[in-house]
Amino acid sequence: MKPTIEYCCACNAPTDRAGSADDSLYTSEGIGPFCSSCYDGAVEVEKEYLSYIAALRTDLDAANAELTQFQNKLDLEKMAECLWKPNIVTTMREARKICNVLIAYLTE
Repeated sequence: MKPTIEYCCACNAPTDRAGSADDSLYTSEGIGPFCSSCYDGAVEVEKEYLSYIAALRTDLDAANAELTQFQNKLDLEKMAECLWKPNIVTTMREARKICNVLIAYLTE
């Protein structure tokens, strides 16, 4: 059986390992294989990337919370409008009737 030569996914150099059974070097996210020269750099890049992703998730969560608050406020405003609008219309109709009575009285 011919031995398998594994190559680094970053520099294409032989890794001096022969697959996962030979303790190949992969990052925690499963990226690889890497040669020993590229592995430490790949781990650092992955840490920075994961940190960046975590910060984006935090920003997204904050934005979603703000959006939810805004939507709740809009929902409350719509509900208040639905409750108040009929009362305002009724009050305006009553005010018009009173005005018409006053006008009729004053113009007699």
